[in-house]
Amino acid sequence: MTDQKILDLREQANNIKDMYATKAAMGNFSALLMAPRGHGKTTTLGTCPGPVLVDMFDPRGSVVLEKLYPDLIKSGMLLIRPWWGDSAKRPTKYAEWDRQFQADLRSGFFNNFGTYGFDSYTTFQQILANYLGNKGQSAKLDTGALAMSAYQPLYATMYDIVNLISAQDCNFIMTAHLVAEQDGLTGEISMDIDAFKGMRSKLPSMFSEKYAMMIKKGTSDNEHFIVTKNYKKYTASTQLGAGGTFETLEEPNFRKLLKKAGFPYEDKPSLFGG
Repeated sequence: MTDQKILDLREQANNIKDMYATKAAMGNFSALLMAPRGHGKTTTLGTCPGPVLVDMFDPRGSVVLEKLYPDLIKSGMLLIRPWWGDSAKRPTKYAEWDRQFQADLRSGFFNNFGTYGFDSYTTFQQILANYLGNKGQSAKLDTGALAMSAYQPLYATMYDIVNLISAQDCNFIMTAHLVAEQDGLTGEISMDIDAFKGMRSKLPSMFSEKYAMMIKKGTSDNEHFIVTKNYKKYTASTQLGAGGTFETLEEPNFRKLLKKAGFPYEDKPSLFGG
């Protein structure tokens, strides 16, 4: 092998090394946070490194954040953008959100935040389905059922959204609802993501952190926990807490989880100063 060939290979390897170092230095993580309704997934967004930007798709889902974190909202360390109120017959919200999303990507807006919250996938899925249906890809728009031709665009759109957000210089938390499913043969109850069938496996595969939330009844005040590993009827996994760093059941506080894993957990400067 010639000296020039060795130099070329070394340069290529160094480029890979530098690219990885740049990405790793960002120190950000992405997580899919799944829970049955009322189990505290939206509340937990307020424990993330700030400033926190939440795109809220659940109807009036901001109420709990407004109640629990008024000081963060007042100071601008928690910003909530409402995107609910869509109509299956005259859908507008997905197109409005996408225009804003693309503008935010171009301007680098997300990089000013410690965390971007997406609450929730389950309701956003319906907004996207409404949009696709209105474009003639649904045979039964009034029932919310998509034609087969619409599922692939939905999958591709979600893949792009998750990957584009994950590439920004901020943490990314997407919430999703869980529903109880019973095995027809064994009768065993498990919790599965409330999503179109194909997305039940595709969406979790897009995240390194896949957490569930549960309420442990009988404890003081029916305590809430983040489930980081498979536990009873909940499916979860973590790379951040690999090697025994995380307990199976952890306090629902993202700042504490990041600190425990040795990841950056401090706030970025507020856009409003102070």
